[in-house]
Amino acid sequence: MIWESVIRDLKNKFGKLRSADKIKMVWYSKQNRILDMDLCPDFLGDEKIFIIQKHRTSNGTIWKYVLRDLENKFSKFHSRNNTYCLQNREFKQHYTPEEKCCNNYDAIEPTKCEKYNADYYGVCPNCKKINTGYAWCKKCDPGKFLREGKSSGNTEINQLIYQAQIKTQSYYSNLEWISYDKFQDIKLVAEGGFAKIYSAIWLDGEPKLNREKKRSPPITIALKRIKDTKFTTEAFVNEINIHHHCVLYNANLTKFYGITKDPATNEFLMILEYAHEGNLRNYLENNFINLKWKDKLNILISIANNLFNIHKLKYIHRDLHSGNILQFYIGGFGTKITDLGLSQSITNSKSSCCSNVFGVLPYIAPEILDGKSYTLESDIYSFGIIMTEVSTGKSPYRNVPHDGNLALKICNGLRPRVAKGTPKCYIDLVNQCLDVNPGKRPSSKVLLKTIRNWRFPNDNYSRLEKSFDEPEILKEFIDADNIMFKKSFPEILKHSEAIYSGRSMCFHNLPVPRNSVEDPEGRFYI
Repeated sequence: MIWESVIRDLKNKFGKLRSADKIKMVWYSKQNRILDMDLCPDFLGDEKIFIIQKHRTSNGTIWKYVLRDLENKFSKFHSRNNTYCLQNREFKQHYTPEEKCCNNYDAIEPTKCEKYNADYYGVCPNCKKINTGYAWCKKCDPGKFLREGKSSGNTEINQLIYQAQIKTQSYYSNLEWISYDKFQDIKLVAEGGFAKIYSAIWLDGEPKLNREKKRSPPITIALKRIKDTKFTTEAFVNEINIHHHCVLYNANLTKFYGITKDPATNEFLMILEYAHEGNLRNYLENNFINLKWKDKLNILISIANNLFNIHKLKYIHRDLHSGNILQFYIGGFGTKITDLGLSQSITNSKSSCCSNVFGVLPYIAPEILDGKSYTLESDIYSFGIIMTEVSTGKSPYRNVPHDGNLALKICNGLRPRVAKGTPKCYIDLVNQCLDVNPGKRPSSKVLLKTIRNWRFPNDNYSRLEKSFDEPEILKEFIDADNIMFKKSFPEILKHSEAIYSGRSMCFHNLPVPRNSVEDPEGRFYI
C-alpha cells in the first residue's frame, strides 16, 4: 500500500521538515499480517491531513509524524473503524480473520489492540483499565482535583474546570487548578487596556505527552489578570471557555495550562504559555531590519491560520491587533493569536445604538465605528491593518492622536499605507481587506490560501517537478527585499496620544463610512 499525504505548516512543529515538502509514507506488509494503526487527522482549510506516529515492525518501517498535542484535539482514530479519504483517494483497511478478533472487546484475554493501546496510553492506576488518552482516564481523571481537596473556592470556576476536563483527551492538554504557591519570581511584564500580564516560574513544570503522568522541569509561564473588577467574572469565564474550546479543536492558539488564584487579592488568573519574543508590535519594531519577506509571510500565515480556526468555530475575535499577537521564537511559524477576552460567538454579536466600541482604534473596522454589529469581516479588516504593519514595521497612525478626528478620517476613507516596493499582489490583498464594504473582504480561508501560495508557490508539485526558475510572484517578493535593504526609512515619532492599548471609546455623528481616497494633504500615515 502507498499512502500519500501533503503535510503543511510542519515547520512550527518539526524544524527539519519544510512546509512545502510532499511526504510519502509507505507501508510494507506481508500477506496475512496486518498492523494496528492510529490515524490522527489534522485539518487545514478543507484538506484532511493524516499525521501518523513512527512505528517499526518486523515487516518493515512506517514513517509517521506525531503532533505532541494530538490527544488534545482528537480522540483515538483506528483504521479498522473508519474509511478515510486521502488526497481524493479512498482508503479502506482490510483484515484477516486473525485481526478481526481485535474488535472483540469482551474477550477475557487482552486482544492485540488492547495491548497496543495499553503500551501507547498507559493504564489508569485507579480503575486499572486502559487509559482513553495519553496518561488520561476519562472515567477517573475529570474532577480529581476536587476529590483531592484542591478546590478553587468558587463553584463557578470549579465547574468550569471540571467541564473542560470532561472534554480533555490527554494529561498533556488537561486544564488544571494550580495553587498560587507553585509560582515563583512573579514579575509584571506588560499591561494592556483590560489585563495585566506577569511572568513567573512554574515549579511543577508543564505536563508531558507520555503514557505516564510526567512533567517537565520548571518553566517560565505567563499569568494573566483582568484589571476591571466589574468585568472580572464574566470576561474571565468567557475567555476561558472560548480559548479552551479553540485549543480542543486545534486552533493552535497560545497554550492554556490552567487557573490559579492570588490569595492576597482573591483574583483569579489564567496560566498561559510565555512568549519570550513578546508581542508582534514590539517584535517588528526590534527586528524589522533583519526580516525578509519570507519571514513576514510566515508571520501572516500563522495569524491567518489562527484566525481561520477561530472563525471555523464561529467565533469573532473583536480585538485583533499586533499587541494581541505573540511571537514565541524568531523565524519559522512561531506566531500565535491570544487574548480572547472580548471574543464572542457569531450568534451573540449585537449592534450598538451609538458608536461605543472597545479596542484599539486603528484596527477597528469603520462599520463598527458606525455602530454596526461585529462580524467575521470586521476581523478581516483588522488583519488588513496588521498586513500594513508587517509591510512597514511601524504601528498604524503612530504620528497622530487616536481620537474622534482620526475616527472621522477613517470613516471618510483614510487607511494606513504599505511600504514602497511592496509587491502589487500584497497591496491588492490589503485593499480587499480594508474595503469599506464588508461583503467584499476575503474570508480567513481565502487569506490563508492566498498568502500560503505566495510563500510556497510550488506546494502542489513534487520536488522533481519544480522549475529552477522562481515563479514570477515569488520574484516580486525577492525584489522587494532588495529594495527595502537599500532603502533607509525615516524615523516616525510616536504621538503622545497614539494609544495602542484596548479601551472604551464612544463616537457620535460620524459620517457613513466610504472607501479609501487619496489624502488631500499628501501625507502618509504609517
